[in-house]
Formats: sequence, C-alpha cells, structure tokens
Amino acid sequence: QADRYKDAERNLVAVLEHLPVSQSIREVLGLTYYRQGKWKLAIEQLEASASTTGSVDQGPVIADCYRAMGRHNKVREIYEEVGLVSPSAEVMAEARIVLAGSLSDQKKYTEGIALLSRFETVRRVKPRLIDIRQWYVLADLYEKVGDLEHARNLFRKITTWEPGIYDVAERLAD
Repeated sequence: QADRYKDAERNLVAVLEHLPVSQSIREVLGLTYYRQGKWKLAIEQLEASASTTGSVDQGPVIADCYRAMGRHNKVREIYEEVGLVSPSAEVMAEARIVLAGSLSDQKKYTEGIALLSRFETVRRVKPRLIDIRQWYVLADLYEKVGDLEHARNLFRKITTWEPGIYDVAERLAD
C-alpha cells in the first residue's frame, strides 16, 4: 500500500507541475502526503487548496496533521473555524474526533468526554459510521479515566452495529 501512495505522489507532483493552479490536484496530493505521514507537506497542499476554494471539508485532516506534530493549539483553532462555517454533519464530527484525540494526547480526558458525550445517543434507526467512530473515541476516553463500565457499554453498542470494527472485540475480551 505504501508503494501505491508513493506512486500517486510522484504522478500528482508531475501533474501539478503542468497545472499549478489545480486545487483538486493539490487536495488529492495533500491527502496522499497525509496517508504517508508527511504532515507538513500535507498541510501545505491542503491549506493551499482550501484558501482558494473556501472549503473546510479537509479541515479535520489538516487538524490531524497538526495533532500529529503536537500543535494542539492549531487543532482547536481549526475545530473552531470549521464550526463557524456550519459544514456537513460528517465534517463537523470528524473535526470533533480530531479535537477529542488531541485532548486525549494532552491527557485532558474529561474535556474530551464533555466534547463527545452529547453525541452518545443517536436518534436514527441505524447509526452512521461517523456516529460509531465518535462512540469509539468516547469509549476510549472513558477507559482512560477508569470508567470501564461506561466504556464497555459503548464498545458493546458499537459491536451491535459494526461487529469486527477496529479493536473493539479485543477490548471487550480484556
């Protein structure tokens, strides 16, 4: 898989040399850098694309790059910027997940729980994958503060809808 991203990077860089104003190429190149862990390059391309298009759709990815570099103040800043634009529910949820992860990195578990706990209950017949992802991060945070009962209940809820997702089965077995 890593070779595919390197090949994609090489091809996208070549295309960008001929089409330097192509925001879609910049966006895909930024995502390719992100998948390879090239955080600064990903930020450069994704921010260049976003500054031209005005879109915040890749804001969570940019925030996650900053998170990986330990720039937690930038993660919160991007989360707030994304929220001001009222993006799709999925983009906002992704931004929320990244911020909760950043808070966890800083051992601010209760702040992360406060951020995600209001999204614990879903008023749909079937939860979306983004709902399940938020539950997973929330369960992880509960586990970190020692609220194992709450964490296990969320992990069980996740397996009801998506058996085999992530490491939930292993965590329930412990």
